Amino acid sequence: MRFALIATAVAALVATPLALSAVGPSMSPDAFLGAARCAGYQSILPATAEPGWMQAGLNAEARRQPAAIAAKAGADINAIATRAASVRTPDDVAALRMAREAACGGGAVADQTDALSVG
Repeated sequence: MRFALIATAVAALVATPLALSAVGPSMSPDAFLGAARCAGYQSILPATAEPGWMQAGLNAEARRQPAAIAAKAGADINAIATRAASVRTPDDVAALRMAREAACGGGAVADQTDALSVG
C-alpha cells in the first residue's frame, strides 16, 4: 500500500509539469504574433510558401494562446491577404516582399517557428 502511494506521488510529480507544458503556450504572445504575420506573408508569396507542418504548428500554438492573441493573429493574417489581393504592379509585389522581410525579421521568427515542429 505504501509503495502504491509513493509511486502515485512520484508519477504525479513527473506528469504535472509535462501536462502543463503540453497545454500552455510554447511561444510568447509577441513571438506568436510575429510568426503568424511572417506565415501570412509567406503563404501569399509562392516562392516562400511554408511547409504544411509549420502551418500546423502555428495552428496548434494558436489553440494554446489566449483567445485575444489568437484573434489578433487571425486579423493580421486576413489584413495581409486583403493587401495581397490588391496587388496590381511589380512594385506592389516588391512592397509585399519587403513587408515579408520586415515581418519575418531575417530569421528570428523562422527560429521560433522551427521550434513548433517539435511540439
